[in-house]
Amino acid sequence: MADADDIWMKNKLEVSLQYFQYHPETEFIYGDLTTIDENNTVISTNFYKNSILLSLANKICPYPMAVTSSILFSTKPLKELLKI
Repeated sequence: MADADDIWMKNKLEVSLQYFQYHPETEFIYGDLTTIDENNTVISTNFYKNSILLSLANKICPYPMAVTSSILFSTKPLKELLKI
């Protein structure tokens, strides 16, 4: 999943697909985000670590929360959802 204003690192997809290949039991992968301004100047490299809202949500929720633009998922959960 990627929003229109998202930019992935050049090897994000390759690294993620390799991880899925070597760990077929994995259903979701997500990572931290680097935020940049309109000039591509880095504002923060630890979006999750520095996010008070996500930090509080992760203390309350029984599963980790992630922003959708950082998530890749295998087809297994999608196939399960399509059955419903």
